[in-house]
Amino acid sequence: MKLIGFANLKGGVAKTTSAIHFTYWVAALKRLEAVLIDDAHNRSALKWFSRAKENTKFSPPFEVAPSTKIARASQGKEMVVLDTQASISKEALQGLAEDCDLVVVPTKADIDSIMGAVNTVDVIKENGGDYRILITDCPPAPSKIGLEAQEALIDDGYQVIEQRIRSGAGVHLASLPGTTVAQQPSKYLGPWWDYRQAFTDIYEILDDLSAT
Repeated sequence: MKLIGFANLKGGVAKTTSAIHFTYWVAALKRLEAVLIDDAHNRSALKWFSRAKENTKFSPPFEVAPSTKIARASQGKEMVVLDTQASISKEALQGLAEDCDLVVVPTKADIDSIMGAVNTVDVIKENGGDYRILITDCPPAPSKIGLEAQEALIDDGYQVIEQRIRSGAGVHLASLPGTTVAQQPSKYLGPWWDYRQAFTDIYEILDDLSAT
């Protein structure tokens, strides 16, 4: 069983969206038995799952469970994905670093989100954890905000997933009916193609870490 966490000390960085889409990706495309554990105060993932179960046109290929049921929900699973609290304490982040095979730190390209990501990563590194930063919600070209943020982080020595996630209406259109961007019409699929490439890289990193 592999355990991957999604965390950032700052909220509003597409943390839950990324966690939902990663769990969908490993369950639907990699055919792994997966579960998403919702440890966030607002229970966004559980609310999404409730809407998904009511959607007659979409059947999520994984379960979502509250953190209070993590032991039972994780039984027999090949991949456990943890969506953490936006205001996660440093103590909880320390435990996350110690327990997870990898912590993905989503961040938007604004300075407040990036500082939240950097502070998150610093705690993870201090406690011997493995991480990757994922740049999300990037404005479309000709904007270079996402690229510039990525390059600045790399220049400062941080490990960043090469594929950035573009912004798009498909993310918001998918959330309300409890689906993923993958179920949206083709003109809204841009963020999904980005997520697929990023998740492929993340999965390879997990494999490499398991081999060491």
